[in-house]
Amino acid sequence: MFGPDICGATKRVHFIVTYKGKNHLIKKNEIRAESDEFTHLYTLILNPDQTFRVLIDNKEVRKGNLLEDFDFLPAKEINDPSVSKPSDWVDEKEIVDPEAKKPEDWD
Repeated sequence: MFGPDICGATKRVHFIVTYKGKNHLIKKNEIRAESDEFTHLYTLILNPDQTFRVLIDNKEVRKGNLLEDFDFLPAKEINDPSVSKPSDWVDEKEIVDPEAKKPEDWD
């Protein structure tokens, strides 16, 4: 979704991208909308290299990178070398239970 919102007190330009069914708002500073009595032209340019530009009346007011300015991807986890598996950890998917018995009426 892209466009100005001058109805409320915020008077900003909405720039919302839906990715994998979830809406993502721009992270950094809001883009201020023009709120005078004139008509204004709002333009969003999305480039194949994952960059974008926002123009108001053909003047660039914001530019950036989709991956840097939106939270599309989860934060990367860094492996902690001090964390290890417990000494009694078992990597097998299934473990045989020595106490397991079939019910008497089981065929």
